Amino acid sequence: MRHRTILFITIFIVLLMTFILFVRQGKVSGDIDYNDEMLDVTGPGTETVSYGMYEPEGKLLDTLDIGLIKNNQMNKVLSFSHYIDADRKYTLFLLANFNQIAFSADNHRPAKSYTFEMAKDQVMTLPIKATLPKDVGEIAFIIVPEAKYHLKDSHIDIATGLQENYIMRFITKKASSHHIRSEFSPIYKTDELTGEEIFMASGKVSNKVLYTSKSQMPVYLQVDNTSKEKMNYALVAFSEFDQQKFNGKPVMYVSVESEKTNVYQIKLPKVKKEKNFQVIAFPAPFDNSTKFEEVNFRGYSSIRTLIQP
Repeated sequence: MRHRTILFITIFIVLLMTFILFVRQGKVSGDIDYNDEMLDVTGPGTETVSYGMYEPEGKLLDTLDIGLIKNNQMNKVLSFSHYIDADRKYTLFLLANFNQIAFSADNHRPAKSYTFEMAKDQVMTLPIKATLPKDVGEIAFIIVPEAKYHLKDSHIDIATGLQENYIMRFITKKASSHHIRSEFSPIYKTDELTGEEIFMASGKVSNKVLYTSKSQMPVYLQVDNTSKEKMNYALVAFSEFDQQKFNGKPVMYVSVESEKTNVYQIKLPKVKKEKNFQVIAFPAPFDNSTKFEEVNFRGYSSIRTLIQP
């Protein structure tokens, strides 16, 4: 009887330890400091947002290097600090080769977006897991503030406040296998029109913000290259939580000459109810050369346009 009792206790302890290890694997360790703060720049009272991507053990990822990917499985941790004197909702997207893919955040079921709410001075760590395509050359995380906020009035301060998305881009070892070829010809080329890297308007040479537009209307997209080098861009569009297509393609690659602005005509998507629409331009896609080290970690977002049925 004593041997059976000892055996039962031993089995119970083993099962308990197995359960604890299983739970720990799915959560962010409380012993690790995922610190993306900047001294005297971020922190309470600064009206700033700071963020960073980490390996689960706490290593901050380089601007371009995505770090460990094993058997196409990615396991990272997002640190996000909201030092703004207001509550705000954010929506996270994950792009692989600039295509929206499903991911698991905070151990939820995989989905193509994840929305979370932050209170004043709140700091959050969010475990992220995803199965990546075998040929993935670049990964981008996009954090959109108040994705469902509909601005109907011509209020430039609010519009520009919602324009900026928080973007992190990372290169993989397979980036060199992706060769960029311009697929979309501009209808017009000119010098700088608005000072915006990407701008959407109702006219070919307009500098007026397109706050609202009807569904399926043609609009004009300006892509401005202020650099001294010819620049390739990957263009992607989102209608709130879903990636949209350009001429039937989810990603459109374009090239813009040095210090020039290309104007492209695109068609707004069909909607059944009001939805925001925004285009994001990623300069130097799949390129981690020092030649473009000032821009190949960035993403530029247009001012949102509210599409109406």
